[in-house]
Amino acid sequence: MARRKIAFGGAGRWVALVGFFVGFVFIREIVKSPEHRPAVGAALGLAAAVYAFGLFLLGREGGAGGRALRDALALGGAFYLLVTHTPVAEYLAQPLLVRPDVDRADAAVVLGGGLFLNNALTPASLERTLYAVNLHRRGLAPRLIFSGGITREAPRPEGDVMAEFAQALGVPGDAIIVERASRTTYENAVETAKLLRERGLRRVLLVTDAAHMYRSQLAFQRQGVQVLPAPTRTREALRYSPGGRLALFYSALHEYGALAYYKVRGRI
Repeated sequence: MARRKIAFGGAGRWVALVGFFVGFVFIREIVKSPEHRPAVGAALGLAAAVYAFGLFLLGREGGAGGRALRDALALGGAFYLLVTHTPVAEYLAQPLLVRPDVDRADAAVVLGGGLFLNNALTPASLERTLYAVNLHRRGLAPRLIFSGGITREAPRPEGDVMAEFAQALGVPGDAIIVERASRTTYENAVETAKLLRERGLRRVLLVTDAAHMYRSQLAFQRQGVQVLPAPTRTREALRYSPGGRLALFYSALHEYGALAYYKVRGRI
């Protein structure tokens, strides 16, 4: 009996396969209900396995170019499964995590984590600001320095928005300093160091995300600033959900690339 070929050809096949790939990458982020997440995670793992196996089967037809492309997509699906359902991302990020050294300092320097287009703080900026306010209330940072200029399409400096939020939480205006010129981590360090020298401040608590802390600390130390690392999260930065691991993997790759670039440019 002659084998029947799979009737799944032309552009429709490519649209279906790419659509399925994009779907199982991002559906995890769409589902927000906590009680549904375990079931969704298991379903995504099974879908990824079926997807990879199906692509390898389809790769038997369509010529060498088609097979190569479909095999590449299959490997991409397998790679996604590896990153989101194993500890690979955690192992990759672990060397970037800096042990907190929270003690009394002259000020806390808060690095901007971005704004939305409506000038609202992103979760990263919000978390950093809240943590800095907490340090101030505990008497560990009599001054708060919010560092961040205009980035991307946001029309206002990040530092201004974080400072306004801190004041709304009760931090007095005379305890707040805003640095508005920086757009990168390196510029955060350079511009903030100028403000510190002008005011005779030497020892600072540096507030940023755990994965971002290592590079930030090196950049500030390069400018002669005495840094006490105060990451917003340490162990909690190692995420154990598929979506969290995917984001952590990207963040770690970004940091390693930025570290290499900063080293070559003499910024750390």
